[in-house]
Amino acid sequence: MKKILIVVGSTRDNRKSIHVANWVLNESKAYKGDLSFEIADLKEIDLEYYNEPGSPRKGKSYQFDKTRLWSSIVDSSDGIIFVTPEYNGSYTGALKDAVDYLYHEWVGKAVGIVGYGSGGGKRAVKNLQLLLNSFKVIYTNEVVGINDIWDALDENKNIKNQFVDGEIQILFHELEKIIEKKHN
Repeated sequence: MKKILIVVGSTRDNRKSIHVANWVLNESKAYKGDLSFEIADLKEIDLEYYNEPGSPRKGKSYQFDKTRLWSSIVDSSDGIIFVTPEYNGSYTGALKDAVDYLYHEWVGKAVGIVGYGSGGGKRAVKNLQLLLNSFKVIYTNEVVGINDIWDALDENKNIKNQFVDGEIQILFHELEKIIEKKHN
């Protein structure tokens, strides 16, 4: 079974990212393929503002325990689903730092993105893709957006389907196909 990491892209106390990530995880239970899913919450991992003394491009000789933990979490996954809010037209600083901490761990990964915000997080998704292009990741064609996140959550913090653009099951399927192709 191939492991998909769902990266929670916000660390704010009152963030919606954790609810969107939980929605992705819940939706994964209906997926019939050979994937397992796990959440990586940047708030819990608690990376500092980027502070490694060396460049991650030079290898995995990380000085700090949190960086080594983050490296092992990402390295052990076969694919990533980034859950990103749109803050002022882009992704969060915490997500940028989480990506910047590593290099080799991202290279060639299968990547799907779920964005959210007033317009489904489209600008955050595009900016995140620009960043991730440096790592030659392989994207799913399907990008999922959650529109009007403040209205999209019901009283139990579940996503209402009418606010979802895109098909999360297609995103899962495409991730699996990318991973299969890489391993063949």
